[in-house]
Amino acid sequence: MRKLLMIMLTAIPFAVLAATPKTVKVDFDKKTATVTYDADQSQPEALTGATTNAGYPSTVHK
Repeated sequence: MRKLLMIMLTAIPFAVLAATPKTVKVDFDKKTATVTYDADQSQPEALTGATTNAGYPSTVHK
């Protein structure tokens, strides 16, 4: 699972990562990653699009 997470993170375009996330929590048992970010500095569509294109669909939870 760690290898998959690393692949996912390297597949995300650098433009998407321009804004530093506030928190990142990874649960390897549940195979999930939760990222909290500043919506003024990031675009949710870009984040979900990048992870989906890398083969890891994601959703935005408010």
